[in-house]
Parts: sequence; structure tokens; C-alpha cells
Amino acid sequence: MTALLGKELKRDMGGNMSKLVYMNGNTKVYLDLNNGTRIMETEEDEFDLEYPVNVDIKLTNKCLVGGCSYCHENSTPNGEQADFDVVLAVLKSFKRGTEIALGGGQLTSIRFIEFYDFLKGVKELGLVPNATFHYKEIIDYYRDIKKLQMNNLLYGIGISIPEDLTENDYKELAECCEGINNIVFHVIAGLTSSKTLNLLIKYFDNPKLLILGYKTKPNSRGEILYFSKHSDIDKKIKGMSNSINDIMNAFSVVSFDDLALEQLDMKNKVSANDWDKYYQGNDYSTGMYIDFVSQEFARNSTSMNRRPLMTDVKVMFKITKSEVI
Repeated sequence: MTALLGKELKRDMGGNMSKLVYMNGNTKVYLDLNNGTRIMETEEDEFDLEYPVNVDIKLTNKCLVGGCSYCHENSTPNGEQADFDVVLAVLKSFKRGTEIALGGGQLTSIRFIEFYDFLKGVKELGLVPNATFHYKEIIDYYRDIKKLQMNNLLYGIGISIPEDLTENDYKELAECCEGINNIVFHVIAGLTSSKTLNLLIKYFDNPKLLILGYKTKPNSRGEILYFSKHSDIDKKIKGMSNSINDIMNAFSVVSFDDLALEQLDMKNKVSANDWDKYYQGNDYSTGMYIDFVSQEFARNSTSMNRRPLMTDVKVMFKITKSEVI
């Protein structure tokens, strides 16, 4: 990475921003936009960030996909949408180069031209937007998603994979994903079977995987499902934990959220050297969550300690980092 030192950004041959390097507190952050790799370096013992390096952002609570039983957001067909003027006003306080993970709800429930214009505003602020879509959204709206990427308005594309897909579904998904870059498949510990993982390996070349922990936010559909099927869910979590080394060998990249790291006991699954090399700190020490629908912020999306939205992300991040668990 030494070739990047002293550069704020690089551009590829087509003139598109391809790499970012910036200082955040005592930390130098390197971000490769071509493959999503982020490296953080500090000369001190610990990272001490002034701004979050990534922020999970909820833009809508509307979802027409079908009321997934494990949804911890309780999204519905009548869910509300964020005010994009308010969103952009807050995003102006973000550090240039910050990654934002856009989700909901169903992002494709937002009118395309409205979403397109919003992402143009995000681009002008120098932020790096990634987005998560349900697999059905890719099938139905892959042309729109490709257009957003082709115009450098979206970088990483997360695709949530449910358990009930057939081989034909995977074939169709693979066809629709042609021409979409930086795809990461999202699966959930406790729900995802080895069959699902094998089908991803079968139909996609060098697939990347994000394993999310099973979330049981109070009063959510995910909590209700866990109460009724907790033994099955716990059994699947244990099975995934036992086979995690095989999973990491089968996928080109495997990443985890904090909850998955805990549920799968990942610290004891890798060497101490690898843990120190790849672990960049817990979610709340490097990032935070903003629900622009309810205009609240928190450490993460499952936290019940929500506070009213503020206009300065630096202040909000300082608050969430200082919370005592």
C-alpha cells in the first residue's frame, strides 16, 4: 500500500475514483473501491477515530418483498420513507471517504429517479455508498442497479439470500448479476444451510460472503421466530461455527458483523496473528447506525438505546462510542 501514501485519491484509466486514502483521528484509512478492501493503520496501540469509517443507514421501512419472518426491522408494505433533504443535510457533516451502507426496508420501493438524484448528491459529498438488496430485487430491478453502478453512484452490492431458493432461482439470479460488480452475498447465521452456501459456490465465480448474526431485536419478527424455533436456529449456528474453516476456504472473501463473530466464536477459530491482522474493532468503535425514517441514531441497528437525530455525525459518533454496554 506504500504507493498510496500521500495521495488523497487515485483514478483509473477511465477517470473514475478507484482508491482513497485519508486520515481519521490517529488512523490512516485505505479504501480500494474496485474490490471493497479497507485497511486501517495507526502508529498507536489502538484506533482512535474522530469520525465513523462506515455508517449503516436506513432509508425506508417499506418492503413489498413479502414480510420475511426473520426481519428485525419489521418492514411492511406501508412503511415510511426518509426525507432525502434531511439525509443529505446530515451527510454533509461526514468525513469524505466514509462508506455508507444503504438499506431498509426495500430500496427499490423508492422511485428510481428520486434514488438516482439522492445518490448524485451523495457522490458530490465524496462519500462511498454501498447498498443491500433482497435477491428478488435483483431479479426485478437488475437493469436499474446496473445503471447506478455504471454511473459510479453505487459501489458494493449486497444481496440477501433467503433459504427457500431453488436451483432455477440461482440460475436466474446469476444471469441477472452479470455486469454487476462488487457483489457480496449476505447470509444469516442460524438460518443459512450448507445447501445454500454450496449453491452460491456452484453458480457464482469466486463469490464473496458476509455472515450476519441472527438478530432478535425486541418486538421484532426476528425475535418472534427465535422464540418459536430457537433450538433449530441455535443448532444451525453451531453447525456453521463447526464448518467455518471450510466456508472460508470455499469463498474468496468471508466477512462478519459483530454478532456473527460472537455467535460463531470466531476469535477462537483463527490464529491470534490473523485476528490481530484482520479485526478492525467492534461495530461501535468504527461505525454507527442512523435510522433516517424515525430520525434516530444508535450504536447499531439492534440497539434499543436510540437518540434523536443530530446534524453532526462527529458528535453522534462520539456519543455512541462512549456508551457503556
